[in-house]
Amino acid sequence: MNMPKVSLLTFGIFVFTFIIALFLVNGTEIFKNISKQDGCEINKVVKTVRGESMYPLLKHGQEIVVSEGYYNCNSPQIGDLVMVDHANRETPLVKVIRAVPNNKLQIVKEDDFYKIIVNGQSLKNSVGKLYRLSEQEAKMISLYERDYKGMIPKDAYLILGDNVDSSLDSTEFGLVGKKSLLGKINYHP
Repeated sequence: MNMPKVSLLTFGIFVFTFIIALFLVNGTEIFKNISKQDGCEINKVVKTVRGESMYPLLKHGQEIVVSEGYYNCNSPQIGDLVMVDHANRETPLVKVIRAVPNNKLQIVKEDDFYKIIVNGQSLKNSVGKLYRLSEQEAKMISLYERDYKGMIPKDAYLILGDNVDSSLDSTEFGLVGKKSLLGKINYHP
């Protein structure tokens, strides 16, 4: 059986033509992972989770897809997983939004801990474990309860880790502004 011989040059021209055709059909999305939504640019990037503050929802070393710039066009919602800029850290934090502007916020003392109440419900992590705050953590959040008469103020968000025992989050540094929300985490297997 005789097989036609294809020269390397012919094969190269075919591959080049195929790539150009894909580019023309799909635009620059092949080379950049930037999409436009209502005039806003959203850049999807793959990041790796570092640390245990989002455990058990996310695990150290797990890859996630972050839509950077998502909140330039969209309102943050309770339950959104977010990448957060924190002034004292070189790398962004990964957290979950637990309260948004105009939510009712209370800190309530139980036996030997404090709990966070948002809109009448005790806050729990992804597996139903109650957030149990120390006195120091409760003091940080109770400042907002006192100063804003129990309401989350405009452009402020309560962000928490999923690890109720250990997380650098709003219990350590307070509420964060929308500008600190770098992106929404869209994918986490």
